[in-house]
Parts: sequence; structure tokens; C-alpha cells
Amino acid sequence: MAMTWTEANLAVTAPGQIFELIDAEVMGVKMQVFKNSPAHLGQVFAGARGHGDKTFLVYEGETYTFSQAMDHIDALSNLLVNTYGVKKGDRVAVAMRNYPEWVMSFAAIISVGAVSVSMNSWWVEDEMDFALQDSGATVLICDQQRFDIAATSCKNLGVKVLVARAEKPLPNGVDTWQDALAPHLKAALKCPVVEIKPDDDATILYTSGTTGDQKVQCRRIGRLFLR
Repeated sequence: MAMTWTEANLAVTAPGQIFELIDAEVMGVKMQVFKNSPAHLGQVFAGARGHGDKTFLVYEGETYTFSQAMDHIDALSNLLVNTYGVKKGDRVAVAMRNYPEWVMSFAAIISVGAVSVSMNSWWVEDEMDFALQDSGATVLICDQQRFDIAATSCKNLGVKVLVARAEKPLPNGVDTWQDALAPHLKAALKCPVVEIKPDDDATILYTSGTTGDQKVQCRRIGRLFLR
């Protein structure tokens, strides 16, 4: 005999089931949440380790396995924390076209409890300058084109810069992805352990409104992905 929707829902959310629901209070609001859900996105990304040499990402002629991607995420996580001094809650901006480094950057930022400031790659200098100041970003991870646009702002604001796929010599104090990650890849250290709660901030996104000006939307890990 077929189950009704209500019966099926109760069956998979009952005590002892993978989707077991429990009562909780989130930011002062009582609700039901999944008992077995990951506490934060870093734990979701860490699950990729179990896929080993399976293909994770293909970009043009480049292929990254899950293991290779996680090695880069671990290396970048250590670079952010141990070299750039990024702490939980710090803002790290990402501005680049759809490169594999964008995906790895987002995963690394979230995994160390920082807040990813995802910047529109079409922005001009004034827009990038506004977002860097408004978000309080301490680090910018970008490609060559975005660095060329934001270089002056980063210098004036004291923002550390990591450039992926650099196409020309960079100023002193500006790091390239390949060189900066190399020692951390060699050390093969895992991502630093940071206590992250489901409702800690995860990302800041800027959208244009009716006036055309950027408007900030702060998203939390729990609200976006886990509830």
C-alpha cells in the first residue's frame, strides 16, 4: 500500500532516520532543523575528500580531481590564516572570471570561518572600491584583469592581494596564486580547524537596485544551505 505524502515525510524525519528533525532555536526563532545536517559549509566541502581521483572540475584543457582541488583548498586556507592573518568573521573578497580558482577560493574562505565577498567581475574601479571599503575586506583574491582595476584601491586601503593566473609582473607585496600556494601545497597541511556555527555569516553579495547602486545582502550559512 502506497504511503501518503505525510506518512512518507514522517518516516524519513522520524528519530533515528537520516533526515531526523529536532526542535531548535535559531537566532531567537523556534523551528525544526535537521539533526544530522553539517554544522557549516566547510564540513560539506570536506566531504569531497572521499571522492579521491574522480573528476571534480574541468576548465578548458584543465582537469582537477577532488583530491587535487582539496589540496589547493587546504593550501589556500593555510595561506589565508597563517600568512595573511585572516580570522573568523574577516572579509575576503573574490573578483575574477569563472576560473577554477574562484571555486577553490570560496571553499577555502568559508572553511576558515571568514566571509566571502563575491564581487561582480564586470564592476569598474569605483564599484570595486566601494565594495572593498564597505565590506571591510582585508584580502582580495582576483585575476589579472580585476587586479588592474582594483590595484589603486587595494594599495590605498591596505588590502592584501593574491592574483590567480597573473599575466605580467606584479608590484612588490602582491602575490601570485602559484608562488604563494606552493609552500603550503608542499607542506600538505589540512585546513585549519575553526569553530563555525550554522548561523555564522558566510558571504556578502552586492546587487544593483532601482537606483543602480550596489546594495549589500549578507547571507548566513544556515539560512542558505542547511535549513
